[in-house]
Amino acid sequence: MTKRKELRRTRPNDYRPGFLTLIDGRTQVGHILKRRYDGICRDLGGETHLSHFQRSLAERAVFLEDALRDMEYQLATARQAGPEDKEAAKHASEIIGRWVQASNAYLGICVKLGLKKHKVTVDLKDHLAKNYGNAEEDGDVVVVNGNGKSSKGK
Repeated sequence: MTKRKELRRTRPNDYRPGFLTLIDGRTQVGHILKRRYDGICRDLGGETHLSHFQRSLAERAVFLEDALRDMEYQLATARQAGPEDKEAAKHASEIIGRWVQASNAYLGICVKLGLKKHKVTVDLKDHLAKNYGNAEEDGDVVVVNGNGKSSKGK
C-alpha cells in the first residue's frame, strides 16, 4: 500500500519550492493561495506561456504576499506597548523588521515579473475547438456574436 502524502492546512513558515502542492486544496487557505497563483500567471499571459523562472517567482510572490498578510495581522492584534512594556515593543519591532524585508523582496519579485497584464495572442480556431468542441467534425460553424453569445449553423 502506498503512503499518502500529508497535506497542510496552512502555509508553511519557511518557503519551499512546490509549497502550493503541499497545501490541502479543500481548505480556504488552499483555495486562496491557488487562486492568487493562477491570477498572477493569468496576468502574465497564462501558465503555459511562462518560463520555469517566472512560475517560480510567481509561487514565491504568493508565499510572500501571504506571509506579509500574517505579519500585518500580528501587528494589528499585538498588545499595545506602554512605556514600561519593553518586551511588547521589542516584539512589534521584530515583526516590523521582518515585514520590511519581506515587503522589499515581494516588490522586487513583482518588478521582475512585471506590474502590467500581458495580452496573449490566441488562434481563433484553437480557441473555438477548446471551448466549443470540434465543430468541424459535425459540419457545424460556430459564430460568436459581438455580445458574446454563440450559435451554431450549417
